[in-house]
Amino acid sequence: MSDSLIYKEYRFSILGQYKTLKYEEDSFIIISGHITQGDIFRAIERENSFLVEHNNSLLFPLSYNSEVELVISDLDLEEIYNIKCGDLYLDIYANFSEFSQSTLYVQTYTDIEFIRTNKTLDYSSDYFDYISLNGVNLFDNSFNFLLIIDGRHELSSNDFIEESICVGSNEFYYSELFSFEMYDSKVFIKYGNFGYIGADESQLRIFPYINDNSVFLEKTDVKSVYKIRSYNEYFRLEFYKSSYMEFFGSSYGNNIQFYAY
Repeated sequence: MSDSLIYKEYRFSILGQYKTLKYEEDSFIIISGHITQGDIFRAIERENSFLVEHNNSLLFPLSYNSEVELVISDLDLEEIYNIKCGDLYLDIYANFSEFSQSTLYVQTYTDIEFIRTNKTLDYSSDYFDYISLNGVNLFDNSFNFLLIIDGRHELSSNDFIEESICVGSNEFYYSELFSFEMYDSKVFIKYGNFGYIGADESQLRIFPYINDNSVFLEKTDVKSVYKIRSYNEYFRLEFYKSSYMEFFGSSYGNNIQFYAY
């Protein structure tokens, strides 16, 4: 379980959707909009899960006669959860039901992690092939995008040294910004104002233009989750110490997401 959840106030972001959660009259409500429009919740640690608290009261829907829990999901990402009540899971219709393809996946954020004030755009992420973890079209230039690695908020784009991209342990709101460009049916990544991300001798670097060395996003089976790859290989993180890491070529890559704000 993530220690970052314990006794902190946070809001739910629904994975791959521009939606968040409220809790009213003994029920969850899914609303469209930026996560800052959702209600504030709190987690209380127990043996294999977290109990969920709202307005200083544990959630205990009378119709289900059980406490609401936050449990680690079955996805290969850290800090992605399901909301559970007894043996049932919160689904995309805001009902508790058996675990299925309709089960809701959520991520949690504290308000300090948001730079943007309430953003009220209302559109369905179902229309877009490439979306952020919070459901925004990656080609929507009214948003900025930041990198999240393996679902861990603290691992994010930070800086580049000697033309090599580095990743630090600062919270992601200090990070460089990303934008995206579709070319030849592939989505290439621009890193701040420095240029496009590419690969040189199995290491990610910055190039002024898209070229044969440029890397691109590859979609995974999980909506809003990608791999970064070149034509020949995937890329993953190498950790040198807690505050310094670099991307290198690998036979497998990290799970990559982008947060829109």
